[in-house]
Amino acid sequence: MPAYFNISVQILRSDIYVSIIGDFYAALGNSGMRFISGFLGCENNSLDDIIGWNQAKLEQDFRLGLTENHIHDFRQVLFEFGDFSPVRVFIMNNYPEQETFSFELLIPEAEVIGCEYPLKFRADRISPLIKAAKLIWQLPFVRTIQTGTEADSASVGITALKSGKCGPHISPFAITEELFGFDRSGITSEELSGRRGYLFTRDELF
Repeated sequence: MPAYFNISVQILRSDIYVSIIGDFYAALGNSGMRFISGFLGCENNSLDDIIGWNQAKLEQDFRLGLTENHIHDFRQVLFEFGDFSPVRVFIMNNYPEQETFSFELLIPEAEVIGCEYPLKFRADRISPLIKAAKLIWQLPFVRTIQTGTEADSASVGITALKSGKCGPHISPFAITEELFGFDRSGITSEELSGRRGYLFTRDELF
């Protein structure tokens, strides 16, 4: 299994409403992604079936038990996006902290990284992902979008961000609602149009 580059979209559980799953997948479509199929046991499910299943699990505050079969978990989805390998999208509830959940988008690291040591990303490959992230950001319930490689630790939670003790994972970009108080040395900041937010890119990683 290849190492994966991760885009983590965090949302507060208090913002859940009856069509939030469908609205998120629709935003992926608006950003240029096209539904291919379910994944990991639900390949024959329609997108509507997956939306209904995941919405119910989210409203139930479902968490898979340690000995429970994965078929009971949130259902994963594959999306086509440009010339990337299929983007795998799944949901993590109460992650990276309690009372939040996230949509995790995975792409093989080899498709975005130009050099591993020192780590350098390919600007031509990250650019369309930033463009997609900006469109996803227009969803009013999205609180932060963070990125990282498989070697990175978990994304920083919303509570930790608001405390000012640390900044988001910017490997190589992130979007937040506020500037917060973290050290932005070597980081380019851009105020976004439309819904207010800030795009950060780490200069040394390009």
